[in-house]
Amino acid sequence: MPSPVFLVEGQTEKLFIEQICPGAKILRLEINGRDVAIDAIVGRAATLIRLQQGRTSPSIILFDREDRRESANAIAQEVSTKLSQLLPSEHIIVGVADKMFENWILADWESLRSVVDDLQPAPATTEGINGKALLKRLLPNYSKTLDGPRLLRSARATFIRLQSQSFDAFRAQLALPCRWLHR
Repeated sequence: MPSPVFLVEGQTEKLFIEQICPGAKILRLEINGRDVAIDAIVGRAATLIRLQQGRTSPSIILFDREDRRESANAIAQEVSTKLSQLLPSEHIIVGVADKMFENWILADWESLRSVVDDLQPAPATTEGINGKALLKRLLPNYSKTLDGPRLLRSARATFIRLQSQSFDAFRAQLALPCRWLHR
């Protein structure tokens, strides 16, 4: 039985997946940003999936919504639909963080108490805000690649699901033995 392949946007997501799913195959899309067309992401993901030649399944794609106008879930659906048309025999799962990876960290606000002195009440929502900027205000020395994976790993996925529609939609598609997903 093939094992999954993760196609992730950047280094932070790669480091996080390495920590929660040790031994998982992870490839970087190395394409995203507010100016990158969805079709470019689809094309890059399709190429990476084809290169697997059926040795991996499912293909799990994870990237940020950034400043795109469409909702994270609409983008995920668009990418999934286009990839399914290009690669009809592949099992593809798409997750899009709203607005960025850091927003999923912030969705479990209580998990930040261990690293932020005098943590203020949680914002009404963490979806769609500039999560990286807020983390930098809370943790002035915040490093995306050093702190991001650790902070998300310490957050509770079951709680993030309750606060983040983008994470809940992604998590609902996953049936993986990664213990973090069930905490």
